[in-house]
Amino acid sequence: MLEINQRRRFFQRIEKELDYAYEKHPGKSWSRHEFHSIVLEEFEEMWDDIKTDKPLDVLLKELVQVAAMCFRYAETGEMGKVIDKPALP
Repeated sequence: MLEINQRRRFFQRIEKELDYAYEKHPGKSWSRHEFHSIVLEEFEEMWDDIKTDKPLDVLLKELVQVAAMCFRYAETGEMGKVIDKPALP
């Protein structure tokens, strides 16, 4: 199990990557298909690092990017819809 400080540092790295993504592409929300493509690209980069037995620090960079893109989708929803917003009757 991760030590609590390791978990905090990992979440901080995710948050930093997420902030960078918002700076690079501000205000952009994605459709489900766009989200799938973005996460798949990041996942494939991570998988390449696993297959080529890259060092853990390299693999963690890709894990952070995958997680950050998942957070971004959860925060922005799809095409401007807020995920937690209740549906109108």
